[in-house]
Amino acid sequence: MAKSEPAEESLAKPLKRPPRELAETIIAQLEAPQGLVTRTEIAGPGFINFWLADAAVAEVLPDILAAGASWGRSTTGRGRSVNVEFVSANPTGPLHVGHGRGALLAVLGERRIAVHSYAPASIKKALTGNGRAPKDRVAKMVGQLLGTADLTTDATDALATALAHAFAAKAQMLMDQ
Repeated sequence: MAKSEPAEESLAKPLKRPPRELAETIIAQLEAPQGLVTRTEIAGPGFINFWLADAAVAEVLPDILAAGASWGRSTTGRGRSVNVEFVSANPTGPLHVGHGRGALLAVLGERRIAVHSYAPASIKKALTGNGRAPKDRVAKMVGQLLGTADLTTDATDALATALAHAFAAKAQMLMDQ
């Protein structure tokens, strides 16, 4: 069974690497579970074709057939709000960061990859105890927690988000005990 993924094309531009070269790197570093992928091949400008082992497909096929139309469905997130964002491959108007974020979240959701999103106020509150703390106070706390100084605004924001996520994950782990 073959499956083609164009992700390496969309990654090539921001990474400033030719798509085929990037596809070669991805294949070289691929760590698929034993017996799942029998062959990989680069096609065209950088598509990666994966051949899945017949035995691996046959192993899950009875579960898929038994589940019928409910296969792949989940109750995860039921009762929560969802933001649906449409992004065209050929936009006629300007795109903004929100469009890109929406497209990324859609792809991740489609592939059932966990996504965590935090409002700025929740990040500020996790780090300073105050959801309305100014950015310089958040930056100071990031510096104190990580022993760093003179970070760019973007780096500070990224690290603050990572710390807030780590705190949230730790809190969830403690509540699950």
